[in-house]
Amino acid sequence: MRSAAHSQHSVHYVSVSSAPGHTIRLVGDVDAKKGILQVTLTAHGQTGAATVMVSSGTAFMRGDALMLRTYFGLPKAAATKYAGKWISVPSSNPGYATTADGVTFPSYFSHLFPQLTKLSFVSSLVALVGVRGTVHGTGSLTAVTTIFAPAHGKPLPVKQIAKSSGDLGSGVVTMSNWNEAVHVTEPTAVAISTVVGG
Repeated sequence: MRSAAHSQHSVHYVSVSSAPGHTIRLVGDVDAKKGILQVTLTAHGQTGAATVMVSSGTAFMRGDALMLRTYFGLPKAAATKYAGKWISVPSSNPGYATTADGVTFPSYFSHLFPQLTKLSFVSSLVALVGVRGTVHGTGSLTAVTTIFAPAHGKPLPVKQIAKSSGDLGSGVVTMSNWNEAVHVTEPTAVAISTVVGG
């Protein structure tokens, strides 16, 4: 599966993860150097939405005040002022890696196949086979992750299921349209240095 996925250059994915009190839905189209990601967050009865794009070594983000504050971590005043406006984050900025995470194929791929231990073969889904293993996070946090691919033909991943220890959260990711053409149009944006400074 890893070799088959690594031979590709782009993918469409949909990720839905939940934990007590909140749910995050991500819809991404990513290739080697660019991508676009739609983010929807529901937390404690409130719903926010944002878009992140990466192009030419710069990340662009736009969201409502809730998302700018809770998802991107902007100060409340800045989140209110720049809600609905594009903000650019260059690769030289310390916040670029976090903002652009999962919005290019390499960064998405790094999460698709984490370092798994205690691997086991899974064949519980019709026409699919999977590999299940444990992912070790910070402290004592662990998650059981299963990656599925077609039982016949090219073994490109089609689904990933994860569940953390202690029922702290779970997630399902579906993948399709491998090697799709990804189109990103860079928007006119306010620099993050202006946003944080203003």
